[in-house]
Amino acid sequence: ELTDEQTFVVQVLTCVSATLSLLGCLFIIISYIALKQVSAMHLRLILNLAIVDAFGSAFLMLSVIFRFLEMEGNGFEDLCTEVGFLMQFFLLASVLWTGCIAHTLLRTLRHNDPDVERYEWRYHFICWTVSIASCFTLLFTESYGEDDIWCWVGEERPKQLMRFLCMYLPLILVWSFNIVSFIRILRRLEDDHTNDPDSEDDLAGGNVERGSRSNIKKSMKFFMVILVI
Repeated sequence: ELTDEQTFVVQVLTCVSATLSLLGCLFIIISYIALKQVSAMHLRLILNLAIVDAFGSAFLMLSVIFRFLEMEGNGFEDLCTEVGFLMQFFLLASVLWTGCIAHTLLRTLRHNDPDVERYEWRYHFICWTVSIASCFTLLFTESYGEDDIWCWVGEERPKQLMRFLCMYLPLILVWSFNIVSFIRILRRLEDDHTNDPDSEDDLAGGNVERGSRSNIKKSMKFFMVILVI
């Protein structure tokens, strides 16, 4: 169990990280709006991720602030359920949207799917339905409450089990899918490079081809780090 000083440090670090995440998301949202680049599907997916992550970061900060004020004897107990509900919704939706982006990249770069946009409505259905279902599951099982750090799920063992089922289990599954997807994509790029002799015959064309593949692989590694984080 954390001491009061340790709890305060964790709360401060959580608020700082959430603030940085919120600022980053706002930068992405403003950039897309200013550049008017939301017509492409992959950009819309990133925009969706940025929006839900921005709300998730905001409610994460509020949950920590309300819990801190409650520990100081300033009330806010009645708002813990509402804040925890909204934090659960947006944070889980953020996780699910990373899986949607990974699936889009997998279909595009590994399977050469020319019509990935047909999945977009399914992405929306899965992300919003699963997120709201998890929120109401925690609500109906009366799992929302306070712990040492924030207002989210209570400390009792049955509530901790619901926290794992409604947040950490989907998180583990989506992370695993993201990592496996990027490994498969990188292997496909490596196989294409190995099995394409034309890229080695033409010096100029080969340099361009190798440079293009190298840039794609670097971008994929960057996306993998971003989505996992």
